[in-house]
Amino acid sequence: MKDVQDVTEHVMTCPRDWVTICSQLDELYGDAQQTIDAVTEAIVAWCKAIISLVTDKSGSKWKNEMIRRVDTVGQKIRLEIKIYQEESPSVVWSDNDLGFVLSIPETKKMDMSELVPVFKEQLLSTVAIPFTPNAENTKAPSELLLDPPYDLSIRTSDTCFIVQSNHSRSLEFLAAYLRKNCRCTRTQTFALKNIFKTLRPPAIDIKLKQSPFTPKSKSKSKSKSSAIYDTLVLKVEPSFGDLVNRNFDLLLTHLVEEELGYESQSSDQNGRYYRSMGAHLREL
Repeated sequence: MKDVQDVTEHVMTCPRDWVTICSQLDELYGDAQQTIDAVTEAIVAWCKAIISLVTDKSGSKWKNEMIRRVDTVGQKIRLEIKIYQEESPSVVWSDNDLGFVLSIPETKKMDMSELVPVFKEQLLSTVAIPFTPNAENTKAPSELLLDPPYDLSIRTSDTCFIVQSNHSRSLEFLAAYLRKNCRCTRTQTFALKNIFKTLRPPAIDIKLKQSPFTPKSKSKSKSKSSAIYDTLVLKVEPSFGDLVNRNFDLLLTHLVEEELGYESQSSDQNGRYYRSMGAHLREL
């Protein structure tokens, strides 16, 4: 414990009620002396773990946060020993206990060779460094939205489909596919097979809407690749409404689920909702 005090410049205390500890662990470890040896070794491992973290030059932020907490609850590094029913030892920070709590398992002997790395990981986790993002250093939306998860929703009305997504390329794919295939003349509305084959004016008006987060172009020419879209509006001409809607909804669902790989999450009266964790969408 003196080594902990030396590197942290804070007094360390570790109260131990050996009578209570031995009464709970003697059956597992055999006798009082072996129990004391095991618990003491666990305390030493904890000390080694915290010394390693405090002396790591790359961990200065963690050290500062740990010291801040210690100063808040009394300016002493306190390690409380408790016995519990789990199978592995654990370390947590507890405001109620005014410091760290080292819980010793009552049901299974500790693997002493693994304690130091385990305690280091638990210490890093329990004393989390507060993180406040910096707007100046955070990636632009065009970069952030390249990473999953990707969400997509479909809302429908009598003559309109509205597809929204945080993955611009998914919307661009749908728009490109539909512009290529969903075409029909007014005189061919009786033949469904012709909806997707003729090259005449479309029965469905297809519009991509740019996100307000589209980056400003540095050149005078507008680059298609730099645009970010968040909405695809598919408006069916009223005279085609019933005929197109009966099949178009199925086509749209197939494209979203089978071609793009989104999974259905839920649906309600307002629409259907999909999500994809697939990295494959990043390559679109």
